[in-house]
Amino acid sequence: MLHFLSIRNLAVVEQTDIDFQSGMTVITGETGAGKSILLDALNLALGERMDTQVIRAGCDYAEISASFAVSHLPGAILWLNDLELNSENQAEDCLIRRVLYKNGRSRAYINGKPVTTQQLKLLGEFLVQIHGQHHHQLLLKSVEQLRILDAFGQHQELVSQTQHAHQQLHKCLQEKEALLNQQDQEHRLSLLEYQLSEFEDLNLEPNEWEQLHQTQKTLTHATENIRCAEKALSILEASDSYNQKDIAHLLYELSETLQKLSPQPQVILDMLNVVHAHIQEITASLNHYYQRLEIDPEKLHETENRLSKIFELSRKHKTQPEGLLEHFLTLQTELDYLKNREEKLVQIDKDIAQAQAHFLHYAKQLSDKRQQAAKLLSQEISTRIQTLGLAAAEFAISFVPHDKPSAHGLESAVFMVSANPGLPLQPMHKIASGGELSRISLAIQLASAAYLNTPTLIFDEVDVGVGGKIGALVGKCLQTLGTQAQVICITHLPQVAACGHHHITVSKNQSKTTLQCLTQPERIEEIARMLEGFDKTPETMAHAEQLFKHAHEENASSKTKTKKSRATLT
Repeated sequence: MLHFLSIRNLAVVEQTDIDFQSGMTVITGETGAGKSILLDALNLALGERMDTQVIRAGCDYAEISASFAVSHLPGAILWLNDLELNSENQAEDCLIRRVLYKNGRSRAYINGKPVTTQQLKLLGEFLVQIHGQHHHQLLLKSVEQLRILDAFGQHQELVSQTQHAHQQLHKCLQEKEALLNQQDQEHRLSLLEYQLSEFEDLNLEPNEWEQLHQTQKTLTHATENIRCAEKALSILEASDSYNQKDIAHLLYELSETLQKLSPQPQVILDMLNVVHAHIQEITASLNHYYQRLEIDPEKLHETENRLSKIFELSRKHKTQPEGLLEHFLTLQTELDYLKNREEKLVQIDKDIAQAQAHFLHYAKQLSDKRQQAAKLLSQEISTRIQTLGLAAAEFAISFVPHDKPSAHGLESAVFMVSANPGLPLQPMHKIASGGELSRISLAIQLASAAYLNTPTLIFDEVDVGVGGKIGALVGKCLQTLGTQAQVICITHLPQVAACGHHHITVSKNQSKTTLQCLTQPERIEEIARMLEGFDKTPETMAHAEQLFKHAHEENASSKTKTKKSRATLT
């Protein structure tokens, strides 16, 4: 439900804030007074394309804010939660804000968070339905028509079961498509078997490339390594009395002697002790290394040959030698997958057949229920259309089978209408008359409102082409609808205006436009003006009072007086 609409710098509007209430609100005023500004503002707030000419002259921007109650709109709450756009009071309110700039750009916000205009449009479909000429209508969409039919027939459980079964079927079909999309399967299988045979012949071990590299390096420089090792050992273990090892030992003994005489050389003693230990460790390690050194041309040849084979295989597979073993495991996995492909195809075909049967079980039940509900809904809507001034109109629901299984079932629904005698039934969106389309939409809403979480409904001049008794019937229908949903109706017809629970007038005096929420006496004066133009006679006042009384006699006990508020627009 729309709670509040704020407009800044839009067309002739400098600033206005309008509170809306539940029930039916009528908006009246002279032609050209600016009634459409409210509708234009709401459309812009819900993501419609902008024209920079709508920005008030002399201003750099226009701003529209709209507050909606969403507590009874689970679809809107779920959508907001999915996009993390919910407000602090997420179960109750939703605030939409859009700022339009002279340079053609705009910014949009939902609950203070930046969004795109497309997201505004998507949210708007949960919040508002606009019925009237030149406006997009959710009712013209096949998905919405199917939703209305299913809500009327109370098929929600079957719809949910059908959607779930379709998801399972779609998953199976995707798995099969993935299997079949492998190109040149047999050729790929042969290639993999050949490539893996090369790996098996090579019999590569983990980290073998690194180990072979080190072995090659050692064997290649074996002679030089042996020479260096012998020289180092000769220095450390030479027989002359003053080699490095003996020097370290003599210094150590000297430090011990000094220690007996004075405590000061203790630091020197400790350091020499460390040096002595390190020299012993170096000598032992060097001896161990020297004993393992060998000059082996044959082993070097074998090592280099093995490295060459590994490098050649890595080059063929366009990978680093270090990654060959991992690449081998990848090829092995793919080969196993392809070898099991036929078995998997057989199994997936069984799964598809089972999923199709499961889907058809629910989808056929849903189709049968839809056929039954379509007859009842068509009769009810036809009756309501005929009482709204289209006496020869007919309404029917046809079904278009889907080419393939769909989450919506086996078919889509199409609302068909014949507004005049002799004309064939045709889809609603092909109806040329905005007034006819508005009344047909009203009839659909009246027939389905009890079964839907109906958002705010806006009817733009729903009374076009009717008057007198039919106008009164239209007004009473809107009034009845207003007990189930919020209805906002822009009208020129006094019979419709008299039926509103609340009444807003839009008037313009030169450059000054005024919006006014009317009290009951003021409403009667406005209805009298609508009956006779500017001249309000006692007769027209009496007629207006009678219209108002008749329109509200059934709801007299629950009638409340609206508060009077004024907003001046310049």
